Amino acid sequence: MTVQEHRGKLRDMYAFISERLYFNRPDLSVQGESANATLLLSLLTALMGGKALIIGEPGLGKTTAAEYICSLLYCLPLGVIWSGEVSGHP
Repeated sequence: MTVQEHRGKLRDMYAFISERLYFNRPDLSVQGESANATLLLSLLTALMGGKALIIGEPGLGKTTAAEYICSLLYCLPLGVIWSGEVSGHP
């Protein structure tokens, strides 16, 4: 598979998630294309099999991005992911 084919698949996955599953609030520009940094970097990290620590203000979609990406890439139902969450104590 060529680099161009990989880029095309990455764009397709990003588009699918941002258009159908995730409130896409672009905050990053990559070669003239706007993107949501949390969603894009989470997707890249998951595809590489890495780990990411995403920090930021509440309500920016950090947890939601991680849930949907894990669900799609690792074939885990969202119900399984949601049942495994442990909420912090205020």
